[in-house]
Amino acid sequence: MIVFDKVRIAYKDRPVLNDVTLKIEDGEFFVLIGSSGCGKTTLLKSINKLLPLKSGSLSINGIPVKDVTVQDLPKMVGYVVQSGGLFPHMTVEENIALTMQIARMSKGEIQERVDQMLRMVNLDPDIYRNQYPSQLSGGQQQRVGIARAFAADPPIVLMDEPFSALDPVTRSELQNEIHYLHAKDKKTVVFVTHDMDEAIKLADRICMIQNGRIVQCDTPENILKHPANQYVMEFIGANRLWANPNYIRAADIMRLHPICIVEGRTVIQAMQIMRHNGVDSLLVVDKKHMLLGLVRLEDLIGKQGSDVVETYLTDDYIAVEGETSLKEIISTIDYGVSGVIPVISHSGVLLGYLTKSSLLATMSKQFVPERSEGERSGVICPTN
Repeated sequence: MIVFDKVRIAYKDRPVLNDVTLKIEDGEFFVLIGSSGCGKTTLLKSINKLLPLKSGSLSINGIPVKDVTVQDLPKMVGYVVQSGGLFPHMTVEENIALTMQIARMSKGEIQERVDQMLRMVNLDPDIYRNQYPSQLSGGQQQRVGIARAFAADPPIVLMDEPFSALDPVTRSELQNEIHYLHAKDKKTVVFVTHDMDEAIKLADRICMIQNGRIVQCDTPENILKHPANQYVMEFIGANRLWANPNYIRAADIMRLHPICIVEGRTVIQAMQIMRHNGVDSLLVVDKKHMLLGLVRLEDLIGKQGSDVVETYLTDDYIAVEGETSLKEIISTIDYGVSGVIPVISHSGVLLGYLTKSSLLATMSKQFVPERSEGERSGVICPTN
């Protein structure tokens, strides 16, 4: 665990980080983001002892960073910078070996580990081991930089805008690879970027920094749904949530107060409710508002008016839980099965509903405006 406690850092008495208190959990992919000059790279470099603290404390697993020796640092923290940060006069093998030499690993260990690391980043050791950085593409240089950061097997890897100088295709490939490596090795990754799409794609948590202060630190989903202030809102962009359907849940977009009927009511009462509301189906609930099923007008016509409505329940519909993502809904719902899609809690309580038209409105970013609960859906749910 990396712990910042009231950390302050200044350049020539100009404050860069102010009163930063933060915990980064073991195995977390933690993304620092903010506008240029906000302090995100300064915060990253402080973990690697590259910048001294003006005040406050910083520790890794309870050990003050200021007490970590030069020899021990590569065993604790790996570091990846833009364009790989490779030494041009050294071969690929020598660049990767450097951190292991500082960590005082044996020559045999180093040679074996260099080959292992090159294979890890999909570079053939026989081809690339003796090449120089100038002979590599930008993406290849960055792969070598990642291999060097992982070489001494540190539990923490720092990445300072590592993919910002790459073309979109290479950048996407390396994002996928670092995500895979993180999932595989469970290292703590602290990643600096100015790209919100990159942050959303990679992060377990995103830390938004403004003028040297943390303004919001939360999951990508919560930041997209609940930005802390205008700065975060502008950084995110107005429609970014709706461009990420994995983060949009049924409960976020459902309409409230579905037209329903309580068990024990009669067929004739159900038909009257349908006629009054201009619908051809009703959701049937029990007295605790648990969803029991759905009845359709076509199944009630000609039936005994005094029969209880649950006699004619159909299972020819699909319900989704409130936590079901928009992406899942779109990929699994058969619009021809039912015109209404009940939204239920994990225990089966009816929360709201979706329709084909409301899903289309969501996908086209034309959402029902926030008004009072009674006005939101335009329908009512009888309580009797």
